[in-house]
Amino acid sequence: MRKLFLAFLPVIAVLLSTTAAARADDLFSFTDDAGNTLTFTLPGSPAPSDSSGGTFVVDNVAVVFDGTPTLGGFGFTSGGGWAFGGPGFSLLDDAGGDYQGRFTVDGLTGSLFTGVPADPTFLTGTFTGDSFFLPSDPGGGSPYTLTITAVPEPSSLLLLGTGMSGLFGMAKRLKAKR
Repeated sequence: MRKLFLAFLPVIAVLLSTTAAARADDLFSFTDDAGNTLTFTLPGSPAPSDSSGGTFVVDNVAVVFDGTPTLGGFGFTSGGGWAFGGPGFSLLDDAGGDYQGRFTVDGLTGSLFTGVPADPTFLTGTFTGDSFFLPSDPGGGSPYTLTITAVPEPSSLLLLGTGMSGLFGMAKRLKAKR
């Protein structure tokens, strides 16, 4: 049994190391000086509902806006789109139509994502910027903070490895008692 376990140990180690680093989703947390809070989760590499130029859109996202669950859509641009003049994102209403906010991102030379808009992968970290418009701040210019955090993917292989280690330990203990 021990030889069999040792023979499969390198295979198990490779499988565990490749899946433990995988990212299923990214958690977005937004707060601004006007007191608005917004949280939502998107896949780390989303499938956009629309993309053109340096911009992509993700619709029908479950959003918690100021404590109230709703559906919304988000547009992300690498710069220049939507009259931003730089990288940013926009929040769309739950019907996917009228803008509720346009937000620039400070200090980015690229965008909040890597890759092309048709196949993006989000950056993680904390970003700051100014809003062009918010329902509570129609004059614009309200500073905000956006934090994008990678949510690790649960790994069933990790459970398998733990279980196999437990079985190996039990077998070793039973053999030692004999």
